[in-house]
This record gives sequence, structure tokens and C-alpha cells, in this order.
Amino acid sequence: MEGLAEGVKAGGKLVLQMRKLKVRALYNVIPERLTINVAHLGLGKTVKVGELRYEGLELLNAKEAVVCAVKLTRARQGGRRCCCRQLIDSFQERLNIRERGLTQPTQISY
Repeated sequence: MEGLAEGVKAGGKLVLQMRKLKVRALYNVIPERLTINVAHLGLGKTVKVGELRYEGLELLNAKEAVVCAVKLTRARQGGRRCCCRQLIDSFQERLNIRERGLTQPTQISY
């Protein structure tokens, strides 16, 4: 793999899920390594076998098989829960204010 994935820059973790690929090719054309550019991968995105193209090689793995992915880290997921908690608290506070008649009813949207 080459490049720094966008999702890694945003706090994700790049995970290699398939170390070996089955290929069909002439023996003198088969490279020692296959390189995958992951610079475009965002959080939660994957590279599947069907998206890979190499000259002179036919990939025999299932086209939907995931080769690598950028996953959310626990810390990053915790941040999302915290954000949701703040949203719920804010919503609850607005409801409490409305129930006490301190303000005119307004539409709340998020």
C-alpha cells in the first residue's frame, strides 16, 4: 500500500484485510508485490478486489472481497458518542425551557 489515506489523517486506522491475492498470468509477468494507492480512502471506505487493475494480471478472488479499509478508531467513535450526548442534552434543555413557558414554541431541527 502506498500513500497516506484521507481517513487516517482524520483519525481512522488503515486495516489490511487480505494479504494475498490469487492471480492468473504468465509466470514472467507476475510481480513480487502488488501496490495499492490508498491516498483517496476516507473514513469507513474500502478497496475491493473488483476495483483493482494490473496490466497482464487477472485477479481470481471474489470481486466484492475487501482488501483494505479505513476504520474508525475507538477514540474517534467515542468522540461521536460525546457529540450525540451533547445534542441530546441540548434538545432536552430546549424542551425543559419550553415546558416552563419561558419562550415561544419554535421548531427544533438538527
